[in-house]
Amino acid sequence: MTMKKFIRRFFDLGWFAHAPERDRPRKELEIERTNRNAQYLYVIFGIFTCVLILMQWLEALGEVPWLKSLHGNHWLVPFSAISLYDFMLAVYISSKELSRWCQVKRTTRRGGRWVAVWWITFMAISLLSMIFENIAIPRYLPSQCMIVLVAFFGSETAKKLFIKRMTNNHE
Repeated sequence: MTMKKFIRRFFDLGWFAHAPERDRPRKELEIERTNRNAQYLYVIFGIFTCVLILMQWLEALGEVPWLKSLHGNHWLVPFSAISLYDFMLAVYISSKELSRWCQVKRTTRRGGRWVAVWWITFMAISLLSMIFENIAIPRYLPSQCMIVLVAFFGSETAKKLFIKRMTNNHE
């Protein structure tokens, strides 16, 4: 075995993988690695979404007396957290669309549920702020809901364009 072949097999999971995986086609292993990386990104993004929504609730409830006594007036969501979330959203959607346009099959993830979580949070906080005077709508929540919605519809538009392109190429 040549050194070049040894290095290629070593880094292509050839020596780390179980025997059946060594016999699998290279494209199939690439798809599996892509799906694994996408899964990690999805979990990290989901955790960060939950943390950011919790921070939005803490800012909304920041003037409630018992919560104010715990931490004072410091329950504001930092702009850096919002910016980081938007960056992660862009990376996640870009990686999803890039893999689609490169025709690498990925497990499907429904972004609509995250859009729903953001908008349900916004509607609940808005409703509570109308009922209770010490609950306020967080500074960045309305704009963040709009960004998430625009990103979702942008992704859906890209998906429709891809499907249209693929159906036109096969005709």
